[in-house]
Amino acid sequence: ADEWKRRAELLEARLVHGAGQTEKWRARAREAEAQLKDERLAGDRTQNELQELQEDIKDLVQEVEHLRQQPDGRILFEKLKSKEKQLADERAANREMRER
Repeated sequence: ADEWKRRAELLEARLVHGAGQTEKWRARAREAEAQLKDERLAGDRTQNELQELQEDIKDLVQEVEHLRQQPDGRILFEKLKSKEKQLADERAANREMRER
């Protein structure tokens, strides 16, 4: 009878320990799930920002095309292209200086 009582106590201790381990794993799973949700939300925000930027770029391209069609817009466009080339040349020169 004592042997059975001892076995029952050991079994009960194992069950209690197992339940504690199960709860630890459940807590870890909840933490991982929360982290994944946060990462998904951050990804969604990044995707939304990317879409907004793409729409802004599209609008700017349309605006530039519209300006190119205007007589005085053509002059502005040429100035803009000239300034863009100047900045690109300056960046290339700066890059060369850093590489040396």
